[in-house]
Amino acid sequence: NNAPSIPFIEEPDIGEIINGVFNISWEQVVDEEEDSLQFNITLLNPNNGTNATIVTNYGDNKTIHYEWNTSQHLESHYGLRVTVFENETAEGFSNSNTLGGNFTIDHTIS
Repeated sequence: NNAPSIPFIEEPDIGEIINGVFNISWEQVVDEEEDSLQFNITLLNPNNGTNATIVTNYGDNKTIHYEWNTSQHLESHYGLRVTVFENETAEGFSNSNTLGGNFTIDHTIS
């Protein structure tokens, strides 16, 4: 059994300013054995320390985005990590991708 592929983050972009409901998106993940998969998404501080859990145990093998309500978080600069994991195997292999920079939540823009 091998780990699923890396869920490379496509949105948000580094330096992007976001607000309201925003679609976090990542590349389609492949698992060679077609094991059942789910995702965890973590909001990070600018230094990549954990700030908050956005969602856990989300989606399945075909999932490539999550509709996130940013109004639940303070205006600031943040990082992001998307982790994919096998949720029905003994090994529970996983892989993750951390955004290579920060984005900004700004509730004053429309």
